[in-house]
Amino acid sequence: MRLSGCAFFIIFSIAVATSYGQIQAPSAIYSEMTNYASPDPVYFFSTVQMQVLTCQGPNPSDTYNFNWTRHNPSGNTWTQPLQSQVGASSDLMINEPGGYQVRVTGPGVDAIYRCWAFEPMLNNTSIDEVEATCFYLDLRANNDSLPLIYYNPSTSMETRVRYNRTYQWTASTGGTLPQGAFISMNAPVENTKFEVLVTDKFGNQSSAYLDYTAIAVEAKYRREIVKLNVPQEIHSEAEGSAPIEVRFQDESKGNISAWEWRFGRTGVAFDRNPFYVFTAFGKDTVTLRVVNRLSGCESISEDNLIVNVVNSLLEVPNTFTPNGDGANDEFRVVYSSIKKYHIVVFNRWGRKVYESTNPAEGWDGTVGGSLAPPGVYFYYIE
Repeated sequence: MRLSGCAFFIIFSIAVATSYGQIQAPSAIYSEMTNYASPDPVYFFSTVQMQVLTCQGPNPSDTYNFNWTRHNPSGNTWTQPLQSQVGASSDLMINEPGGYQVRVTGPGVDAIYRCWAFEPMLNNTSIDEVEATCFYLDLRANNDSLPLIYYNPSTSMETRVRYNRTYQWTASTGGTLPQGAFISMNAPVENTKFEVLVTDKFGNQSSAYLDYTAIAVEAKYRREIVKLNVPQEIHSEAEGSAPIEVRFQDESKGNISAWEWRFGRTGVAFDRNPFYVFTAFGKDTVTLRVVNRLSGCESISEDNLIVNVVNSLLEVPNTFTPNGDGANDEFRVVYSSIKKYHIVVFNRWGRKVYESTNPAEGWDGTVGGSLAPPGVYFYYIE
């Protein structure tokens, strides 16, 4: 059969998928799924009072029956009736934590949906001083929380919700501390206020403080070399000619009740800030030992001063040119660690032209205010 002059139109009806069925909680602060098969949502609220759970039917233009019930933990049943509604969707206001179920029946649907609603809560936090020694300090943060438990609908197996806490430690003395409920550190040498801030995955926070009195000590000192810089004397900051004079400043940390200074082989002092003069030949290491008599903790300094007093030395030049050009204008000895000194200079006829008891001084080549003639001179040094 032949047709002419006719047009055929095929009309396709496309249904747009809409989120429905599963229970929603618009005001939840956090959500996750249960760990059992066919998981259900778990909603968390800052408070469960006056919160709303909602369920949407498959088709907004159809009418469905929504029968809400509540979970009973004693028998793992979902038969405690709450409310029944007819419409395209249903809202349930809740006031208590626990499990909630809705059965949706209507055109083309007969389904059951469940969820859990909880109000997480962190309890007060405290800090325990687990162990404190002269060498380390162990602290533990104690924090409990409101148990949140849901049940497998098939097996009644219970699961406790994890709060996933984090622990942030700080100290009044600064520095970086370990993180975790239990921390261990080197023993503080200063009185310290510790704080721990506990935060869970829901945003709840709880903090605690601990005022710790230091029992450990740390020996440390500063030194100042006060020896004068004398011309012609061989000497550096802490090495060279005796006497070497040093002023010590205690910079130790901790609750210190006693100081013991040892100046190598040469002496000892118990003042907090001693002044000491080194005169004996050889090297001496200065150490400081500090003690907290209440705790029994002590410490010995590590960055120590080494003083080196060199042997007596005397070097005498054999020529000098007192012509005023600024170079080698005086007859002057070079020395170190000289306790007593006496020099006499004679001309070739035995006349004394210069005498001194100070090795830092020198002969300028004059006799009676006039420049002595060039020639050979003799000296005697004691």
